[in-house]
Amino acid sequence: MLFRSELGWQGPWGVTYPRNLTPDKETGIGSWSEEQIVHGIRTGQRPDGTQMRPPMPWPNYVGMSDADAHAVAAYLKSLPAVSHKVPDALAPGETATGGSVIVMPPPSAWDAPRGDGGK
Repeated sequence: MLFRSELGWQGPWGVTYPRNLTPDKETGIGSWSEEQIVHGIRTGQRPDGTQMRPPMPWPNYVGMSDADAHAVAAYLKSLPAVSHKVPDALAPGETATGGSVIVMPPPSAWDAPRGDGGK
């Protein structure tokens, strides 16, 4: 049995939900090539050019080796396809109406991005 989640992640970006990573062509990543999956893992960018948002921790995978990134992509393509449409993302200020939500606190002043480029 594959895990299905309606758990939302709330932060400055709004509320987002973990995507269906099975090879279902309608609700998952079944239309993505292995190269597109590898590109997404490393850049956080979907094939259509839009940016992935939390909970996808793509910055943690930027330095993944070619072999490991392709192994992850091959594994995802080997899973049974599961038709499961996750809830759409909500804009900042919108309230999730179902399921649980993890609220990510804003970064501390120490960790917050600086407008001066970190200089």
